[in-house]
Amino acid sequence: MKVKSLIYCLLAFCVLVLSSCGPENDDYVDKVVGEYNIKITPNISVKYGNSTLPITIETIETTAVVTEKDDAGNVTMQINGVNGEISEMFFEGYCDGLGLKLQDYHYDGVFYSPEYGMIYCDIELKNPTVSIYNSRILNWKSTFTTGTCGINISGLDEANYDVTGSIQFEAKGK
Repeated sequence: MKVKSLIYCLLAFCVLVLSSCGPENDDYVDKVVGEYNIKITPNISVKYGNSTLPITIETIETTAVVTEKDDAGNVTMQINGVNGEISEMFFEGYCDGLGLKLQDYHYDGVFYSPEYGMIYCDIELKNPTVSIYNSRILNWKSTFTTGTCGINISGLDEANYDVTGSIQFEAKGK
């Protein structure tokens, strides 16, 4: 009976020691905090009549900053806008052992298309968990299945069309 109690006590002690050995969320936050050069590649498809029309938007290069929000692993990411090409974006996120989990984001801003000019978009970005294995590289693809964009497709007045697509983000630390 004493041996059994001793074994249970040792097991409980081992579980306690092993559970306290994991890295803190601050370790993960430290991997992502900083300044980045970022490339943004929008891929937008407009529902036009009974068909879907892809809209060409060139890759946009800008900068981003990730800052620590609090001691609980929360961060904010600000992507700087480029006048006439893209509006600013602000993401809230959380760092843990699984990566950087970005919250979904409502983008109400512009993109520039060489073919169609300024496109005013109102879309809901669904964000994934971003791998933080390499602290100086953050890559992810945000998708959207609902939203509208104001665009002049047929040479008539600008109209709002339903859109779907994704935005690829490639950030490299400075």
